[in-house]
Amino acid sequence: MSISVVMCIHSEPVEWLKSSIQSIIQQSFIDFEFIVVNDNPHRELNRQLLAEYARKESRVTVIHNEENIGLTRSLNIGLSVARGKYIARMDADDISIFHRLQVQYDFMESNPEYILCGSDAWIIDEKGEKVNKGLNIYFEDQKIREIFPILNPMCHPSLFMNRSVLNQSRIKYNETYRYAQDYEIIRELLNCGKVCNLSTKLLKYRKSPDQISRSKFSLQHKYANQTRLRYMQDIFDAQGCSAQEIYKQLKLVSKDKIVYNSLLSLLTNFDLAVDKKEYYMSVLSFRYSLRDSLKLVFRSLK
Repeated sequence: MSISVVMCIHSEPVEWLKSSIQSIIQQSFIDFEFIVVNDNPHRELNRQLLAEYARKESRVTVIHNEENIGLTRSLNIGLSVARGKYIARMDADDISIFHRLQVQYDFMESNPEYILCGSDAWIIDEKGEKVNKGLNIYFEDQKIREIFPILNPMCHPSLFMNRSVLNQSRIKYNETYRYAQDYEIIRELLNCGKVCNLSTKLLKYRKSPDQISRSKFSLQHKYANQTRLRYMQDIFDAQGCSAQEIYKQLKLVSKDKIVYNSLLSLLTNFDLAVDKKEYYMSVLSFRYSLRDSLKLVFRSLK
């Protein structure tokens, strides 16, 4: 088996579900299994639709959760039964371009040093109409690493991962994360090998006003900050700084303050020349935005 496509569904509009599922079933590449985890088992529309596809298409495997357990745990259920050499992610409101799997498979096979690739994507609205020229993403491994503590530079439903790396490194989605679980699993994979985004647009990525409420956005921000801290820890650990000592000093507070305090603590413990240490700490002490502060720090750390 070459590819396992993993998708979770919940309460997406039926037409979105049909478009998403059809876009995988009709791929030009045919050696794949399609694992669909239903995390809304009491929604009869989900059961009926998935039963219909499972009857017609032998490559479709349907898993019904006994109850709603959330996206993170549902994704791990999909990963646990996957048999493919590669894992391709897919979301139930997006649409894969006809040759998506073929392009990503060919790239990974030709470039074995890469363990993960994503792609650029068209952004579409609720009606499936394109609303701009594509995502503002970074393509090369180094650029992805540089921008990573500021934002997530990879589109989750476009991810294409080497399953043996996941298994050997015991990597799965972090089940303490209700949101931003993709940001965290990408961080873990950055420690295992090279990653990239393909410049070809291989996905139609749907954005609608109903997808992320303000309350969910706040939670996403909270979990994303945890990943930013862990990424900073990874970098400073590689330089021989004691993560345990650093974390003893952290004061867990809300929003961006935790990131600023943590970075200050990291920099205090990092064995830098005095002038550089003072510069970094002064940058973080100013009232820059989180993004601008991190840009200045990482530009100087090169």
